[in-house]
Amino acid sequence: MARALGVSFQQLQKYEKGANRISASRLWGTAAALAVDIDYFFEGLDDGGGIDIAECNPGALQTKVSQSVGAHARALPVKGQRLILELIKILIDRE
Repeated sequence: MARALGVSFQQLQKYEKGANRISASRLWGTAAALAVDIDYFFEGLDDGGGIDIAECNPGALQTKVSQSVGAHARALPVKGQRLILELIKILIDRE
């Protein structure tokens, strides 16, 4: 992925961990490398999909468990990633 984006492996890790922000052009390149529409990264943010940015807890996004889930999900094809996302949404709705 780093090679596809033209960045170092270390820089890619910084993007993954949220240590560095990703530019719009890099995000566009990421979408192209993953063969997804740019909208994929914004699904659920403005369509009433249950995600409230104001209530988002950034610390929760940095747990080892969430990082592991993300790492394993990235290994799946896009269709599998979308299925995992739907499963997570269903589990959230049940709580």
